[in-house]
Amino acid sequence: MARRWGQVVASVEADGYHLPEQPEPNGTVVSAPSIDRPRLGVWLMPDNKLPGMLEDLVVKLIPESDNLLDPATRAVEQACSIDQRFEETHRCRALIHTWLAWQKKPGLPMGLAIAERWLNPESLHADSFIDWLRRLYDQTPP
Repeated sequence: MARRWGQVVASVEADGYHLPEQPEPNGTVVSAPSIDRPRLGVWLMPDNKLPGMLEDLVVKLIPESDNLLDPATRAVEQACSIDQRFEETHRCRALIHTWLAWQKKPGLPMGLAIAERWLNPESLHADSFIDWLRRLYDQTPP
């Protein structure tokens, strides 16, 4: 996580943004360096604490009562035992797309799956991310 944060800091410094040495635990929001620049928000997926990717957060939005998550997990595990063609860090990506393939509209993108209410944006796992988005897009200075 520290390496990734360092990469983010280095990539925005040239544009005049000054980020803290460490990411803010609830997501980082910094003021614009000039009037012609927007404020900047940084959230490191999946939860701004652990390394991962968007899919690591999205899979946690599957309702606990869903009866296809366990079979999708087993299907990914079985496929991997035969021939794992992706990096281990992408296992969650394989899982969420397997699960999405088994829905009423197979293969619907993750964002539309939220709109369809297959994924629960009110999940406790989404709270910090949604709070960060609200802070980022609020019109008051951070």
